[in-house]
Amino acid sequence: MKILLAACNAKYIHSNLAVYSLKAYAEDPAVEIGEYTINQQKDDILMDIYKRKPDILCLSCYIWNLDYIEEIVLEIGKLRPDMPIWLGGPEVSYDAKEVLRRLPCVKGVMKGEGEKTFKEICRIYRNEFEKKKENVDNSWKKSESVDNQLKNVIGITFRTEENEIIDKPWRPIMDLSEVPFVYDHIEDFEHKIIYYETSRGCPYGCTYCLSSADRAVRMFSMEYIMRILHKLKDSRVTQVKLLDRTFNADPKRALQIARYMNEYCTHQIFQFEIVAETLSEELLQFFCEEAVPGRFRFEIGVQSFHTRTLHAVGRTQNNERLIEVIQRLKASGAVMHVDLIAGLPYEDLNLFQVSFDTLFSLQASELQLGILKLLKGTKLRSQRESYHFVFQENAPYDVRASAWLKEEEMQRIHACAEAVEKFWNSAACRSVITAI
Repeated sequence: MKILLAACNAKYIHSNLAVYSLKAYAEDPAVEIGEYTINQQKDDILMDIYKRKPDILCLSCYIWNLDYIEEIVLEIGKLRPDMPIWLGGPEVSYDAKEVLRRLPCVKGVMKGEGEKTFKEICRIYRNEFEKKKENVDNSWKKSESVDNQLKNVIGITFRTEENEIIDKPWRPIMDLSEVPFVYDHIEDFEHKIIYYETSRGCPYGCTYCLSSADRAVRMFSMEYIMRILHKLKDSRVTQVKLLDRTFNADPKRALQIARYMNEYCTHQIFQFEIVAETLSEELLQFFCEEAVPGRFRFEIGVQSFHTRTLHAVGRTQNNERLIEVIQRLKASGAVMHVDLIAGLPYEDLNLFQVSFDTLFSLQASELQLGILKLLKGTKLRSQRESYHFVFQENAPYDVRASAWLKEEEMQRIHACAEAVEKFWNSAACRSVITAI
């Protein structure tokens, strides 16, 4: 039996931590990984999947690849109608029943954290495969036993052979001490960005963010983290990105990890998200005074400087401290990627311009002017009528207008975002802009 875990990344240089974590936790030799990109021809991906001849196909779905995945699924369903297809990831977890209605060739959806769920599904299909070994017809379609077993699995929504959709409850979040080490062969990632976690969950409740659905911050053990860092320091991997929603959620722990990275991981650049205004003075001094220049890249989500707007989306922000931290990091030569979001409640064009001017004046290395997205599963999406949001029904769910911004004004902000990317972030005209 062969189970193919497939990921369609945004770029070749990216890797998909989710599929490696699922494979490691399943501990099943039948599981293989296939990584592709959305820049490849769909026919090439279809051909590769077909040649691999998997018995089960599982695909990882995100905002940047959902449409692409759905097209592949519909086509592979025609070529292999006998093969169960499972989907997982944030883009299918929150409307799983609708996904199954839209994609009749899909057997089921794994919702939320998938390690335990995937392992159970592997066990069910492996048991059924063993039973059917001697049978000439190994079609899963003729097995009622699989459906009966799936009815006992939580964390899934699936379709029975009678075309009934069964929606099971979400699985409780897992103990991270159970997650196995996923980078035993780190040499395979020498030409890619390594993604890894030191924690899961977020302590904040921003209503536009999916992380607000899970406020329980769970930390991986220091032993686990140091094992990864030890592998990294002796590897030829050069780019590492942490998926932690807030790297500095535990300041002392963050400092311990950062010190090791700085001292021993001399060939790597580390990128992670921080909440700047809560950065401890000890951490800030370390990054400004001790850290090797260029060793760390910081992602700082500012989103807005408007107090009423921040309160409306569940953010508490000390603007004075935020500005101070950005200024001190910039003075030390740190590379920073800072974000604003256009389209948030109570922020009209004039107020957004104040936020933009304030952040742009700090002259961080990169400024991302993002458009608010009403993501599935977020509280803000459920409040769309209250705020009169007009937004794209399909990914990426960009807001087109709101009670405070007209569509023409959003188009002006789009044009500004493109100009920032082209003339500031690219550094093509940075010296001229700075001089002005």
